[in-house]
Amino acid sequence: MTVASLADYPIVSVTSIKELGVTLVKDTDFYQYDPAGRLRRAGHAWTDEPQGVEAVYKAGYAVESVPQDLKMAFMVQVAELWKRFKTQSWGETNRTLAQQSVTLPEEDILPLVKSVLWHYRRHSL
Repeated sequence: MTVASLADYPIVSVTSIKELGVTLVKDTDFYQYDPAGRLRRAGHAWTDEPQGVEAVYKAGYAVESVPQDLKMAFMVQVAELWKRFKTQSWGETNRTLAQQSVTLPEEDILPLVKSVLWHYRRHSL
């Protein structure tokens, strides 16, 4: 296999890659060809030894580059959590008022937020 994928993305920077304990040189021994974390081995395939490749890298978004839909989803989720906290309904699943009982569905992550996050999942083939 000449292409390997790092576990987390987007990749901000690759500090080092070692294969079987030998430090590889970027743009000579391997190439990073997209922010999704795919690395191409130059000259031959990556080792198939378990734990044979060690990668040190920084992944995630810099504050100024977080996509707008993720920022909005974060704000919506935090606003909902704050509302629950202020109305003292944190963790409440049912309430009885005037002899009427109501079950309140409480999800950890709002459906709207889940739908935004779904687009950022890593899909495998």
